[in-house]
Amino acid sequence: MLSAIGVVWSIDAIQRRSALEAFEATLAAARPGETLDIRDAFSLPWDRVVIVGPYEPGASANISLGFDHYGEYEGLVEGDSGQFIIFVKDQTVVADLRNWGPTWFDSRIDSFDRASAVFTRSAGGLLLPARGNEGP
Repeated sequence: MLSAIGVVWSIDAIQRRSALEAFEATLAAARPGETLDIRDAFSLPWDRVVIVGPYEPGASANISLGFDHYGEYEGLVEGDSGQFIIFVKDQTVVADLRNWGPTWFDSRIDSFDRASAVFTRSAGGLLLPARGNEGP
């Protein structure tokens, strides 16, 4: 259960699976040059995303999250490719998934907040911050 300033959300497994499937379908369907607004692609409440790369243990994810959620030595992405994408609301993991492509967040992106969740897909399949959304 998630709560924030007097509002309580309850997310069941069916809602979570449906939101993740829609997000995965959006990533898979993205074409080169297309702008992807992650705020629209994932329908559950969230305020930031943390991205964990190959061979990173759960401890690395916990550091990025700012709280413990995964086992210290838990392997989140097995193999040389893939990303583990974690949707977070306040201090709660809303949902997570292993992304095997063909569309990937650029490896220099390890997290982003909801306000900067707009990306452009490159010809090589990388999601790069959309123009005007590059950050500092």
